[in-house]
Amino acid sequence: MSTEGWFRKKVTFPDPSEGKSSANVPVGLAVKCVKCSTILFNRDFEKNFRVCTKCGHHSRLTAQQRIDYTVDEGSFEEFAAGLESRDPLDFPDYASKIQQSVKKIGSGESFRVGYAAINSARCVLGVSEFGFRGGTLGSVAGEKIALAMEAGAAHR
Repeated sequence: MSTEGWFRKKVTFPDPSEGKSSANVPVGLAVKCVKCSTILFNRDFEKNFRVCTKCGHHSRLTAQQRIDYTVDEGSFEEFAAGLESRDPLDFPDYASKIQQSVKKIGSGESFRVGYAAINSARCVLGVSEFGFRGGTLGSVAGEKIALAMEAGAAHR
C-alpha cells in the first residue's frame, strides 16, 4: 500500500450545524476554529464552552446553549414564551423571514426570559438568540426585557 500523497491530501472538516458530511470525517467528530483554523475534537470544544483552546476565540452560542452553560441543570423555567414578533408596519417579505427563523431555531422571537438558578441562587435570566434574524430586538424583545426586570425586582 502506497503512502504517497497522504500528507498532501486536503481533508475538510464539516461544520456540524450544516449537517454535511465528508468522506473522511464523520459529522460532529471535529470542528475547525473560524479564527485560527485549528482542528478541534468536537467533544473537547463543547467541554470548553465552544472556546478554541489554541487562540481563545469564542464561537457563537445559541440561546439554549447559553442557558445550559450558565444555569444549574434543569432550573430554567421560561416565561412569556408565547409572545412573538408581529409585522404592524407590513414590511415586504417579513412574514416569510419570520417563518424561516422559526424553522431555524424553533421559536418566534429573538429573546428568551425565565427564572433559573446559578450555583443555587435564584435569578431571572434573559438571553438573546442570534439565530433569529441576527438577534434583532423588536417590541416583543423589549416587552420581555421589561417583564424580566419587573420579575427580578418582585423576587429580589
